Amino acid sequence: MDDMGLFFRALPYSTLSHAKQLCKGGKQGKDRITVVLMCSALGEKLPPWIINKSKNPRAFCGQDMSKLKVKYTNSAKAWMTNLIFNQHLKELDEYFKRKGRKIVLFLDNTLVHIVDEATNFTNIELRYFSPNLTSILQPLDVGII
Repeated sequence: MDDMGLFFRALPYSTLSHAKQLCKGGKQGKDRITVVLMCSALGEKLPPWIINKSKNPRAFCGQDMSKLKVKYTNSAKAWMTNLIFNQHLKELDEYFKRKGRKIVLFLDNTLVHIVDEATNFTNIELRYFSPNLTSILQPLDVGII
C-alpha cells in the first residue's frame, strides 16, 4: 500500500520537446487529491482510493458514487489522516475476512500509518518499511506508480 499526492492542475517545470527549456507563466495550481494504491505480489489490484476535499464533488452531482471503480473519501486538505487510515484498514480487514484470506500489508513508516491500540485485525498483519529504505524496497515507489 502506498499513498501519493497528485497535483492535477499543476503544470510541468520543463518539457521533453526542448532539452532544459523551462516552462514559464502563470501561477502553479495547488489543487490536489491523494491517491492510495494497493496491489499484491501476484498482480492483484484493489480499486484505487481517492481522498479529496469535497464531500460531494460537483463533477459527480446527482450520480451514485458507489458505481465508480474507486473508493472515495474526503478530508479538509485532501490528505490522508490517521482517522481515515484506521477506518480504511477496518474496512480492508472485513473485505479479506469475507474472502477468507489473510494478508501481510507493507506500509511506509509515517505518522499517519499508526494503528489505534484498541484495533485488532483478524486478517491483516501490518509490516513497516525502515525509514531510509522505503524508496528502495516499496514496490509502488520503485516503478509501479
